[in-house]
Amino acid sequence: MYVDKVKKLAKFLLTVPRDNFSMETFYENISGDSECFIKKMQKECNSVACAAGWATRVFPELSFNENGYVLNNKTERENFEAMEDCLQITEKFSQFLFDPSSYPRKEVKNPVYVSKRLTRLAEGRLTRKEKDTLENGGEWVF
Repeated sequence: MYVDKVKKLAKFLLTVPRDNFSMETFYENISGDSECFIKKMQKECNSVACAAGWATRVFPELSFNENGYVLNNKTERENFEAMEDCLQITEKFSQFLFDPSSYPRKEVKNPVYVSKRLTRLAEGRLTRKEKDTLENGGEWVF
């Protein structure tokens, strides 16, 4: 795992307004100006994205492809696989970090919560509940 990259994404997510964040979509343009969002991915575009979507603004090897999926330009893999390559994490960790079903329902639109999970993983400090979620195949354990 590239610990520094995981921490860098976690730190960046702390700057994303809650209104511009949702783990349920790679990106969604609320204002209708998709060019603004895809090319610039700026908060003032009034768009929403998940942690993987916002990662396209943190890591130059990531972008959105023509279908609106996160693309790793080095490996040409998409979405979860793109994040696995970028952060050098396993499929299990990728699902745990970037799949909305691995989060409590009330937290899927909370960038601070997601940031804290990224940080805890990078530092080897996952909570018992998070460890149970990982062992359960990524589905949030209630």
